[in-house]
Amino acid sequence: DLDDEQGTILGWAAQSVVTAPVGSISNLSRVQLKTMMREALFALVEAELTPLGDSIAPRVPPVATASTRERLLRAAIEQFGAQGYHHTTLASIGEAADVTGPNLYTHYSSKESIFRAAHRRTRNKAWIGMEHAFGTADTPSDALRKAVSEYMRLPRLWTQLRRNLHDSAGESSTGLNRSQQEYFSEWVELLLIACPHLGQREAYFR
Repeated sequence: DLDDEQGTILGWAAQSVVTAPVGSISNLSRVQLKTMMREALFALVEAELTPLGDSIAPRVPPVATASTRERLLRAAIEQFGAQGYHHTTLASIGEAADVTGPNLYTHYSSKESIFRAAHRRTRNKAWIGMEHAFGTADTPSDALRKAVSEYMRLPRLWTQLRRNLHDSAGESSTGLNRSQQEYFSEWVELLLIACPHLGQREAYFR
């Protein structure tokens, strides 16, 4: 039986497996893609999860900020994560942040510019969480557990970044995608250290 935290982690992991191929491995044949997805899902189902208990802190509402730019950025992170790039507009972000007209364009000239800013913010948060996991862990397994806990606190914009990049297709997509690939590679290396019985391919799928 899974506790609530384990169920949440499995749900997020399954979502990552299903959405990861979007726009990133189009060079694979249909047969190769089906094989890869099947192996990834089997690896996910067979993964041994350590009970996390209260290690994942509940989300708390953010403290309101007086900065117009920060209000816009927070609204963008929320909307891009929840609705995706296509269904988010600069106007809807401005409305959520109570910023309209010229004041909106003073801070961000386009939807792509605020998307890049939102990505940088969540990317920095992701790496700070990873560094905290490494810096406070006693063992590789402890680092892995803490890294998972930190990951669960990240905004949905980061976990849904591949989908957003595929939708945006902006000039900055390559650089943004590369930054998440670097973060993903760090997870693979951590898995290989914490679970030495895994091979490179299995660690990648997990």
